[in-house]
Amino acid sequence: MNILYVVHYFLPGHQAGTEIYTSLLARRFKEEGHRVSVLTSEDGPPQGESPQVVSDNWNDIPVYRLYQQGPRDFVESYIDERTDRVFDDLLSEIKPDVVHFQHTFRLSAGMIQRAKSYGAAVLVTLADYWFICPPILLLQPGNVLCPGPEEERCARCGNAIGVLYSGKSEYTVLGKAYERMVRAAHSVKRTLPAPAVDRLRSWRQKRELSADNSSFQKRLSMIRHRQETMREALNAADLVIAPSRFLMEKTVEAGAVGPGKIIHSDYGFDKRPFQSLRKKSGHAVRFGYIGTPVEHKGLHVAVEAMNSLKDMDAELLVYGDLGWFPAYARRLRKMSRNPRTRFMGRFEHGNIAEVLSGLDAIIVPSLWYENSPLTIHEAFMAGVPVIVSDMGGMKELLENGGGRTFRTGDASDLARVLRKPTADPTELTGLASSIPEVKSIEENASELMEWYERFT
Repeated sequence: MNILYVVHYFLPGHQAGTEIYTSLLARRFKEEGHRVSVLTSEDGPPQGESPQVVSDNWNDIPVYRLYQQGPRDFVESYIDERTDRVFDDLLSEIKPDVVHFQHTFRLSAGMIQRAKSYGAAVLVTLADYWFICPPILLLQPGNVLCPGPEEERCARCGNAIGVLYSGKSEYTVLGKAYERMVRAAHSVKRTLPAPAVDRLRSWRQKRELSADNSSFQKRLSMIRHRQETMREALNAADLVIAPSRFLMEKTVEAGAVGPGKIIHSDYGFDKRPFQSLRKKSGHAVRFGYIGTPVEHKGLHVAVEAMNSLKDMDAELLVYGDLGWFPAYARRLRKMSRNPRTRFMGRFEHGNIAEVLSGLDAIIVPSLWYENSPLTIHEAFMAGVPVIVSDMGGMKELLENGGGRTFRTGDASDLARVLRKPTADPTELTGLASSIPEVKSIEENASELMEWYERFT
């Protein structure tokens, strides 16, 4: 069978969860004798006009890299006719039986309908909330959780439509100034009495709704167009797969896909690197953070919690490239007052088993509704329990054991949870013994092949 995977970014330059999962599937089906290729995006054209396709190979798998600059406006952030035309040409060249979309961010949701019109079986695996939330994370300004997409709420959300999609080269200056201004306004708002904030909000909303052709009405129209476009795209697929029940429910609640077209099926993983893993002994209890150090991942919550544990024999090892977000990195270093919080820097994902062998537990302190984090599954395969924010796919993965939860964003509550295993290491032994089984990539590939064959 000829299978094309479409993903927003891919190895080796990008090593987040979706990229790694896509690589596992591609390699597995290649090993089974299928013809496999990958279409992905890269930032900026290597030369000349955008977009350009440059082909190479990863592990003997053809990779088509679409080099392009950022979207010129809000519409192009989710559907780009230039990308769709390039995709039409690639379909004619590759002639896939199956097109399996892992993400369309940085590409175009229009490709889903193009693949279906071409005659291929079309599947979409949801990696996050991209199809229902323009900024992907269901987070409002100030890292406030969004209850779910709603036209007026989205039109008022400072994260939904902003300078990110202006297409202006001066974003680096004006955009950052605008973001600082928005953050300052929200900081001031939080200092006002709640009744005053409610009155101001009510007055503003009535004014926005009554004014014809206002900026709010324009934003509302833009949000409606995006919702309709994404709904049409998802429903053009033969099947939509949600790795967590939480993500599936949010997507259905938003009306983005009919309940009969979406299923819950978690990711599969390569268990081989973990099969002969030997734990490294240590005197202190070693907590770990593994991932991109970015604010919505909540690393600062873990750092602050560790500041309260200077009296305990515990350390926090932070694995992640601090160079991605320098301002946040400076904030983390400045706020860290526990000398046993150590920033270990970037590591190659191929060494993840080795990293986990030196940890007693990992912390996943995300401030957003994570889907089905790669890090949690990898910790489980290494026999390492996890301590996670009590929401979304993180909490869902602990339903049958394997760790503890704490109140999202609450460093004091996280410190409380961390104190128990630090004082009594047998707590970690008990949590490790309750770790649930992780689906293998072989099992996952077998499931997917049944769907591929059904729709071809």
